[in-house]
Amino acid sequence: MFEHSPYYHPLLRLRRIVLCRLDRMDLMEWREQPMKLKFLQLSRVSLMMMYFVFKVLEWWHTSDKRQTGAKLPVPPPPDPPQVTGNIAADPAACSICSKKRQNPALLAPSGYVFCYPCIAHHVTQHGSCPVTGIKASMSMVRRLYEVM
Repeated sequence: MFEHSPYYHPLLRLRRIVLCRLDRMDLMEWREQPMKLKFLQLSRVSLMMMYFVFKVLEWWHTSDKRQTGAKLPVPPPPDPPQVTGNIAADPAACSICSKKRQNPALLAPSGYVFCYPCIAHHVTQHGSCPVTGIKASMSMVRRLYEVM
């Protein structure tokens, strides 16, 4: 097929671009035109230099913003939640039923651990943590898995 068509690809045919090899005559003609060659070399170098200058300026402006942000004071941490309910004396006990936890579950907003049935019932009924009173929903209850 290559012998029958001067085009190497159908898209080249659509754009009417013919690819051919350079021979000695073409190279000699190219060397006789030094201005075009120098212009191409100069444009390539100038393009790389502009890219380098752009990246340096970009770095300069982003580092300037970081320095101004570092001067701001660090805000104080939030106050811990106030305990409104009772906390079980035994750390392995549930604060709702006061028994040893079965199927432990964490209430994410407060961080307290309860029995899953106890906390599921309390959150669906009251919509808050039984110890801190922070608003909660069932999507905030996380199941904990213990490794034996």
